[in-house]
Amino acid sequence: MSLSERNRSVLFEGLVRTIGDEEAVSDLMAQFPAGALDRPATRGDIAELRGELHAEVAGVRVEMAELRSEMRTEFASVRSETAELRSEVRTEFASVRGEMAELRSEMRTEFASVGGEMAELRSEMRTEFVSVRGETAELGTEMRTELASVREGLADCARRSDLEALTRRVEQGFAWMFGVMVAMFVGTLGAIVALAVALT
Repeated sequence: MSLSERNRSVLFEGLVRTIGDEEAVSDLMAQFPAGALDRPATRGDIAELRGELHAEVAGVRVEMAELRSEMRTEFASVRSETAELRSEVRTEFASVRGEMAELRSEMRTEFASVGGEMAELRSEMRTEFVSVRGETAELGTEMRTELASVREGLADCARRSDLEALTRRVEQGFAWMFGVMVAMFVGTLGAIVALAVALT
């Protein structure tokens, strides 16, 4: 049992007067608790403490159950969002693959078309060069014929006036042939440029 401060003081003073030894009285009074907290625990106190502990543990269990439920809900939501994201990513990749396949097909078609146009241009250029060679050969033949005619004219020419007229004729013939050659070259070059522009 516990003693109040007044009772402890009265007992302490009376025992000191009776026994005469203050230290011995202090040791004796130390065996009696000064308050409720200093007294030994009883079975009731332990049962009460056990009940409080049980209530605390039950509360913690409830909170743990609520937390577990919330975590399961959060994990389920995260799994759902991850599944949606995975589906969207797969859809995007499939779309990109389709676009890449279309682009590859278009590029192959374009390259095939360009190859065909280049072959046509090569064929046309060969034809043009063959034509130019033929026209050049004809022009050379005409020039040889013209020079032979000039030589004959010079051989038959007896007067200076005839020689001057013949010289002007030769100069006009050479100017005409040069103009024809330039016109042929310009025409061929224009055709090549037009084909190059059409291909681009």
